[in-house]
Amino acid sequence: KSTTVYLGSDGFLSVINQPGMANTDYIWQAQSQLTPLSFPKVYSNGLLPALGSGAESSPYVMINRTGTASDQAYKGKTTLELKQDLSSLLDGLKFRLQGAYDIQSFFSERRYIQPPLYQVLGRNQNGELIMSERVQEQKASYSKSTSQYRQYHFETTVNYDKLFGVHRVSGLLYYYIDDRKNTTDATNNMSAIPIRYQGVSSRLTYDYNDTYMIDVNFGYTGSETFQPGRQYGFFPSFALGWVPTSYKYVKDNMVWLDYFKLRGSFGTVGNDQITST
Repeated sequence: KSTTVYLGSDGFLSVINQPGMANTDYIWQAQSQLTPLSFPKVYSNGLLPALGSGAESSPYVMINRTGTASDQAYKGKTTLELKQDLSSLLDGLKFRLQGAYDIQSFFSERRYIQPPLYQVLGRNQNGELIMSERVQEQKASYSKSTSQYRQYHFETTVNYDKLFGVHRVSGLLYYYIDDRKNTTDATNNMSAIPIRYQGVSSRLTYDYNDTYMIDVNFGYTGSETFQPGRQYGFFPSFALGWVPTSYKYVKDNMVWLDYFKLRGSFGTVGNDQITST
């Protein structure tokens, strides 16, 4: 077979509902530290109990009297790939095409209320409970947050690799385009400007008898970060390699040395992650 098609997809959906305090660590910690004798569910005068804030509060109060919170998350990915062996046209020639889509969305909302919590210090001469406030009351509040991330990615590759006796020649041509956007409570397009990249690169290599190597590379890459007319840059490089362990003399006289390679390279690279500082 000369043609291969791949389709991959996965999704993840999560909904977490929890008390308005939105910190279940306090609940588990309180359960491990407090006993049923620490205080009742509710005092006889109708007030709610606590020894202090956080994990010193009643688990019953934290679960049932602090409101509700909900966190929802969705993640989905899809990839479509085509591989084509073009050896029927030219031996050693292959082609690959791939596109991918990635999306992530999050929504969180919280309805929170904190009732006043008290600790009993004893009873007065009339038998009434003497109360000490440990946690102050907070009125009902509402908050929410949303965010979404999405990415489109497309790439294609043409690859050639051929051995002619002791001569190996290979070549690669690669093109890609990428578009991604990440929003957090964005209310307009200016607060959610996508990040975009586009580029083409190539590599040519020559190898003589697994001993002498030459690599020539270049990249022509663009970023939307820069102003029009300066968005693209050309980045060439080259490398030379030498493997002395391929010589018969080294193999016969240095049997303790299996593989040794020297390689030197020079090139230029670019960066669009710049700041004003």
